[in-house]
Amino acid sequence: MDEQYNYVFKEIKKLKEEQNKQKQRGLNNFNILTAVRKPHAEVGMHSNFIYSLLDINGLHYQDDLFAKLFVEYVLNIKDFGTITDVEMEEFTDRDRRIDFTIKNNKFYIGIEMKIYAKDQDKQIYDYYNFLTEEAKLDKKQKVIIYYLTLDGKEPSMQSLNGLDEKYYKNISFKDEILVWLNKCQYEVQNITNLNNAIGYYREVIEILIGSYKNKIYSLAESIIKNENLFAKVQDFYMQNENKKNLLNELEQEVYNAYEEARNIIAENFFQKELIEFLKEKVDKIEQEFNEKEFKYKITVEKNGKNIIFGSKGYSTNHDYYQIEDKIQLTKYRYRYSEDSINKFYTGEAKNYYLDIIKNYLR
Repeated sequence: MDEQYNYVFKEIKKLKEEQNKQKQRGLNNFNILTAVRKPHAEVGMHSNFIYSLLDINGLHYQDDLFAKLFVEYVLNIKDFGTITDVEMEEFTDRDRRIDFTIKNNKFYIGIEMKIYAKDQDKQIYDYYNFLTEEAKLDKKQKVIIYYLTLDGKEPSMQSLNGLDEKYYKNISFKDEILVWLNKCQYEVQNITNLNNAIGYYREVIEILIGSYKNKIYSLAESIIKNENLFAKVQDFYMQNENKKNLLNELEQEVYNAYEEARNIIAENFFQKELIEFLKEKVDKIEQEFNEKEFKYKITVEKNGKNIIFGSKGYSTNHDYYQIEDKIQLTKYRYRYSEDSINKFYTGEAKNYYLDIIKNYLR
């Protein structure tokens, strides 16, 4: 063991001892939902779980309790009346599927959910027209489409296709869905399995919107919080890069912790810090995550111009920038080197992206 890094190993041992004490007290970060599905899986995670609560004939045996709370606190409709029908993925006449529909003799409600998926051409427009035609065949109920995203953003112009804003509403996981889940938990607080299940799903939402706080910090998270320790762990990693098989058990833990730390830093930058800044500077932001290719894309718009940021796997290897005429502005890459990670750690990387925006989105 290199004497040069005694401080690092000593601090890592202390962090592990604290972790063990927390675990002995019963603390853990286990979540049964994220153990079997990724937090951003729209169908496998979110559609299925939300519908399991909305289903008035569901195995929760709470009848329309959760659906009524959904209407009140998510849809914000006070005079909805009796819920007669709740469906998931209702097929339209154009072979599309509306994520959720809630209906009765006064309302036809369609809910389109987007985590990272991109809007489809005329999607919201088609959903509204389909439900309107259905309502005409019935008793001319009021039709509203709700657009559910992480932060309540607007549907794309392409999806709306000129649909008037009075026919759709924006709702978010960050606000309305979390409020609804809290209300649901309160109602079933004495039914342990339902209370726990809803609590697990609430944590999934918190992970996605960046508000989840680990009950036990990983070594990587603890390292990030200690600037001096981070610098020394980083130096150890750089000195031993590509020599992992020659390290002892503790040294390998330090090595792995740094790899995880740099991923956290990059993900935090692209998902939270950059987005929060951009919200104040541009007219519109769209985020898209391609799970199959594990690529993350941010599109920002101002004064009718677009810039697209594309990244591979939340990494610091940022690949391309384009404007709407498809001419590449520049190509700049942050590698996993000591200098590149520090640019994210200190905020220098953010300044670089913001300079691009200032130059091309005036």
